[in-house]
Amino acid sequence: MTAHLLSFLLFSFAASVTPGPNNLVVAGFAAKHGVRATMPQVIGVSLDLGLMLLLMASGLAAPFVASPLLHDALRWIGGAWIAFLAWKIATQSGSSVQVKEVARSSLGFLGTMLFQWTNPKAWVLLLSAAATYVEPGTDPYGQAATLTAIYVLVCIPCVVVWAVLGGVAGHILTSPLRLRLFNCIMAVLLVASVLPTFFE
Repeated sequence: MTAHLLSFLLFSFAASVTPGPNNLVVAGFAAKHGVRATMPQVIGVSLDLGLMLLLMASGLAAPFVASPLLHDALRWIGGAWIAFLAWKIATQSGSSVQVKEVARSSLGFLGTMLFQWTNPKAWVLLLSAAATYVEPGTDPYGQAATLTAIYVLVCIPCVVVWAVLGGVAGHILTSPLRLRLFNCIMAVLLVASVLPTFFE
C-alpha cells in the first residue's frame, strides 16, 4: 500500500470512529432495539457515505469548493436539520412502543442513507477528503472507486463499535427517567458533534 493510500486509511478510521451524528444516531437506536436490529443502519451509514465520497471524488465536489456561498448554505441547512433531530430525540416519549415505531419508520436502512445528505459533518469531511486525496493528473474515477472501497471497508466496523456501545447502554435504560436522561445526553452530543464544522 502506498503512503498516499495509507494516509487515507488513517483518515478514514479517524473520520469513522469519532463521535458524529451518524454514530450517535446508531448508538441511540442500538440502545433501544439492540445491536442486531441496528445492522441496517450500520450498513446504510457506511454505504451512503461511500456513495457521497464516490460522487465527490469523481467531480461533484468542484462546485462546492468553488462556491463558498453554496458550501455555507449546505452547512447551515444541514445544521438546522441536525438541531431539529436533536430536539426530537430529547423530547420524545419514554414509551418503548412509540420510540420503536418512530425509530423504525424514520431511521431504517433507507432513512439512514437519506440522513447523510443533511449531515454537515459528513459533507465537510468528504469534501476535504475528495480535495486532498484525489491526485491531479491521474484517472479520477479509478481513484474515486479505490478511495470509496477503502472508506466503506473501514467505516463498517467503526460504526459497529458505536452500535455495540449503544447496545450496552440499553441494558441500563430500564426506566423512563433513565431513558429521558439518555435521550437528552444524546441530543446534546449530537448538536456538539456538528459545531466544529461551523468554525472551519
